[in-house]
Amino acid sequence: MNTQQTFEKALSRIRPALQGVFDEIFGLPNRPDEVCIEFGLDVQAEVGAFIAAASTTSNFKVTLTWHPSSSGSDT
Repeated sequence: MNTQQTFEKALSRIRPALQGVFDEIFGLPNRPDEVCIEFGLDVQAEVGAFIAAASTTSNFKVTLTWHPSSSGSDT
């Protein structure tokens, strides 16, 4: 398994998690004005004579921002 294949496999594993985050955020009754999702991947691959092993670790940081409404009742 080469580095490109390992990276693509890692991305395919986090797609469902990212989709779950998006579904939850866009299902909120009061949606945020801004959404920032940062993710990190730690990809490790070991290749032996006949055995290839790969492991991935991922982490997410989600930041949601709401801006005050410009249509206040003080006008």
